[in-house]
Amino acid sequence: MPTEISAHTDVLLIGGGAIGLLSAIRLAESGLRVTVLDQGHIGQEASWAGGGILSPLYPWHYPPALLSLALYSM
Repeated sequence: MPTEISAHTDVLLIGGGAIGLLSAIRLAESGLRVTVLDQGHIGQEASWAGGGILSPLYPWHYPPALLSLALYSM
């Protein structure tokens, strides 16, 4: 469903998954006007399965920086 982007939008978020929607909530709570765009239905792609979690299949095969990011996302 096409949506018009208001000239009064402070932040445009691309992606209506778990991370995009949580970001939109936090930004709106801080007083910004937020528009979220997604090519499909909001929250219906990978969000239903992963919930924004980055989880490597074999964490011991990844560099420490990636493992840190994955642990932080959980």
